[in-house]
Amino acid sequence: MMAKSRLRNRQSETRRAAYGVASIVALVLVVGACNGAVSQPTNDGGRSSADPDGRGQAEVGYLQVTDKAYYSTVREMFDAAEIVILGEVTQVEFGEILSGGANPQEDSFLQNALYTVEVAEVLKGDPRKNVTVVRTSYKRTGDVVRPISFQGVLPNEPGDEVLWFLEPTSDLANVWEQISLDGVLEVKDGLIFSELDRDGGLADRLRGKPVDEVLGTLRALTREP
Repeated sequence: MMAKSRLRNRQSETRRAAYGVASIVALVLVVGACNGAVSQPTNDGGRSSADPDGRGQAEVGYLQVTDKAYYSTVREMFDAAEIVILGEVTQVEFGEILSGGANPQEDSFLQNALYTVEVAEVLKGDPRKNVTVVRTSYKRTGDVVRPISFQGVLPNEPGDEVLWFLEPTSDLANVWEQISLDGVLEVKDGLIFSELDRDGGLADRLRGKPVDEVLGTLRALTREP
């Protein structure tokens, strides 16, 4: 069993922020700012983090977007995903800058993060042992990089244990993205954890369930002919 992921020092107001996967949904609003810069993830293949200590002391930027898809049951989300994996985030890197401005030193840019996940168990599909997942996670203004909160969800860190429902990106080879905000799940202390602040949704109903129970459901679906 992998080491349990670290509990991140997140501010309580991020639980009430509006969230979405900006690489696959429409941007509606960007507000908020950080008091401090976030260290850049390295691109040298080593384990790296977006300075969780500094990040925890700063306010976060907020994005409000429209979710790509909503699912009422685990089976619906399982059927929609091309791969479903349980794994550990081992590396975080800066990815593509999504929006430009007239002055790169003054205007703000949304920026993707590329998460490397070491796969511990495949629940669906045939992914590689190490999977790369893209998700919009930062806001950059000049040299200052801020974490983005999507309806409560902050960027992942190395060491996080994740249960992700994924589909291939349309323009990046061998890179995946979440099919829905409900498919951005973590495992903490043997329980399913979701930061998504959407009452009554699938993630809300899965939150707090024993991971073995949820994995048992997914394994049964995997065995179906």
